[in-house]
Amino acid sequence: LPPDPIMLDGKVFDPIQHFQDWRVQEKLHSGTKELHRARIVVALQEVAGQSYPRQAGALNAAGLRTNSGKAWTADNLRKFRIVN
Repeated sequence: LPPDPIMLDGKVFDPIQHFQDWRVQEKLHSGTKELHRARIVVALQEVAGQSYPRQAGALNAAGLRTNSGKAWTADNLRKFRIVN
């Protein structure tokens, strides 16, 4: 597949520019992971000892989301805690 711009859905799609932009976004996103993790760990200290569903609810109520922007659930919080 040549890297030349093509028409896609009535718009010019430049694959080289697209992937350069994607690389920049990915670096920005991965650079914030440790800060995000630290915020979540601090917030979880306030609800330590509670069930995963209650902890997830507390994070959501505080407006905190997963690193990908999703709401916390007992399952993704359990996985987050395993990695910590």
